[in-house]
Amino acid sequence: MRIVAGEVTTGKILATLPTTEDGAQWATVLNRAGTVEATVPLRAIPAATLPVVLLATEPVRCFLAAVTETGHVLEAGPIWAHGLDDTTGHLRLGASGLWSLLNARRVIEAPPWPNGRVQESSLTWSSLSLGTIAKRLIAESETHTGGGLPIVLPTDEAGSHARTYYGYESATVGERLKQLAEVDGGPDLALQPRLTTDGLSIEWVLRTGTVADPLLHQIGADWQWDRGAAQSAVRLLSVRVDASSVASRVWVYGGGSEEAQLVGYDDDTTLTDAGYPLTETDAARSNVSVQGTLDAYATALLGSSSRPWSTWDLEVSDGGDVTDGVPTLGAYRPGDWCQVSIPLGHEYLRPGAYRSRILEVSGGLDRKVRLKLAPTLEGR
Repeated sequence: MRIVAGEVTTGKILATLPTTEDGAQWATVLNRAGTVEATVPLRAIPAATLPVVLLATEPVRCFLAAVTETGHVLEAGPIWAHGLDDTTGHLRLGASGLWSLLNARRVIEAPPWPNGRVQESSLTWSSLSLGTIAKRLIAESETHTGGGLPIVLPTDEAGSHARTYYGYESATVGERLKQLAEVDGGPDLALQPRLTTDGLSIEWVLRTGTVADPLLHQIGADWQWDRGAAQSAVRLLSVRVDASSVASRVWVYGGGSEEAQLVGYDDDTTLTDAGYPLTETDAARSNVSVQGTLDAYATALLGSSSRPWSTWDLEVSDGGDVTDGVPTLGAYRPGDWCQVSIPLGHEYLRPGAYRSRILEVSGGLDRKVRLKLAPTLEGR
């Protein structure tokens, strides 16, 4: 794996950065920005090369990217943290995926605004899929002066959804994208970096779930990891269960006040019928002024609250030093489906194949890859 740096607005790669032995970490995460971190030993860099490295790592203007030997870009985005440790002479760089830049852009119609007042402006889209509304939000942000980015946008998809965003709301593009993904049936969203065909630049591809298939995942069979194989790629497996958010009844509070406030509601008696005590939870969506949208948030919240939330932390080989058939780093991404086979005699888990969704993939230079998985309901 190598760490490269380049210009955010063009995607042009300016330098491959030398790093310390353990000085590179990356993580890619479902429905939000991942991270890339690098430690560059400045005092080991020839004087003639040093200005190139510093120019290529300017915060905000430049990005970091983690690229595998096979040309997969694991994560890439703007540099936000930049600091020198005078004891070691190491430059420590911290970047976040391109989604982080959208967290610094407002959902505002490009000027001129009605009567010159941004608070009177608005953006309205209808008869579209939620994924296409996400696309429109990003595309609109690129129409502002200095807003252009090397993003490859998908084609439009018709649907039954409508959204209006007002200039006075002062919400960020990243926040609105997150909200689109959180409604019931909302699409997964990813800004997936890749090398351009000439290998000289990086571009980000906006991937969105569709009306028919809102989840982003691989095409084809589930990825397979076997805890009991003779040469297992699974090195460590930890399980965490959090029941603090389990609820049989949910409330979602929208716009308005007092008697005029909108309230979304949903419930399920499955747990109470089985002897569990009644528990409730709520969420606030003050920007929502449509009852149907609020109800969709409630349905989604109930679905995620019907079981204790379970996550598995898996440490696996990157696929380069074990038997054939082990998934190779860069081929699988957050959102993909996998199956982890547990052998007879495991001290905590029943034997069998557990189907899970990959939430996060992270690693460094040591060829150890860490996965965060969410087992399906029957495996929790």
